[in-house]
Amino acid sequence: MLLGIPFHMALTRFADRATLLGRLGVASVVALLIWLVNYYGVISWLQPLRFGGSWILDAVPFWVAAFTHLVFGWTMALVYPWGLYKPYELQPEES
Repeated sequence: MLLGIPFHMALTRFADRATLLGRLGVASVVALLIWLVNYYGVISWLQPLRFGGSWILDAVPFWVAAFTHLVFGWTMALVYPWGLYKPYELQPEES
């Protein structure tokens, strides 16, 4: 849930008025950027440093990791309208 908040904020910033296909495109780019940072930028040096091996990089094919990030991004694009803020408006009383 905490990782979905910045993802939703990126969708709001870059694809606020876009169609579903536009949101899916933006979500794909953001998801793959997150995958690149996590998979190659963090795990490649942190796991060997902390645990003395690179089991995730050796055991999980890159395309599986990329696809899981894409599925998360596409899910966020599909549920995007549910996260939009709509302020409460008082209804006038009828007499």
